[in-house]
Amino acid sequence: MALHTLVKQTTKDTEDITSLIRSALERGCERKPPLTSDDWLRGSSIGKLCPRQEVLCARTGAVREDNISGDLGMVFEIGHAIHWVMQNRVLSGHGLVGRWRCTWCGESYGSFKEGLVRRPESCIRCGAIAGDEPRIDGRPDKTVRANAFFYVEQWVGDKQHRVGGHPDGFLVGKGIEVFTMKDLILLEFKSASSRTMVGFKKAPDFMHVIQCQIYMWLTGCRRAKVVYIDKGTFGLAALAQHDLDYDTEIVERVKEAIASVWEGIAGGEIPKREMCAVQSCPRAQGCIVSDACFS
Repeated sequence: MALHTLVKQTTKDTEDITSLIRSALERGCERKPPLTSDDWLRGSSIGKLCPRQEVLCARTGAVREDNISGDLGMVFEIGHAIHWVMQNRVLSGHGLVGRWRCTWCGESYGSFKEGLVRRPESCIRCGAIAGDEPRIDGRPDKTVRANAFFYVEQWVGDKQHRVGGHPDGFLVGKGIEVFTMKDLILLEFKSASSRTMVGFKKAPDFMHVIQCQIYMWLTGCRRAKVVYIDKGTFGLAALAQHDLDYDTEIVERVKEAIASVWEGIAGGEIPKREMCAVQSCPRAQGCIVSDACFS
């Protein structure tokens, strides 16, 4: 008898897993209070930063709101999952360097201060090993502490401009044992739909370019690679990559934009309107301080 003939769908009432997932992912309305002089900006959001909007929100007390639906939450979590797989399954033994933490005892290896390192083969504190358990007669040896290390994204920032973020990873070339940050390639992984992937195959997204330039500035790297993963394509055809070199002109303009935000919040000049030419443009229509901006 074929096994598939034994499979029968349950007639019992069971919990709808889709509803459970949606409930877990929905964050509802998230309020974004105006920036203060004590806040920091996120490097990943600078590409869409409007200095004028930030200053006007701070001066008027305008609170922006974002609705994180279950659908959007799902997109975010799939993106997080892709990061984790690339860091801990795909590239962990193939040139990825950074900070690693033992899952068994918590011992950490590598940091921006002490130097980034490849994934250790074993933990010097508890003896746990990287990778899966060895097998005895086809069965995992449960006496061995395995799968010991996971990659830790480190935060890096600039105190003067109060901007920072968590780069996804750093890649070192084959055969290079001693290296500095300038020898490494900064990595950013981005998930994409098949629709947006059409454009990403031709050129990287502007926001992602700015993010990489900021992270290169903050870390000292001089090369970066943006890797896009199409969630709707099978196999390696889902990948597209773009190489970036450190661009001093871009970074200086980013610094100027950031400085204009903090100066305006501190009571200085309100930044000029540069993002929206007319109030009828889509961004202006969705802006909470649009009337104040165009008045």
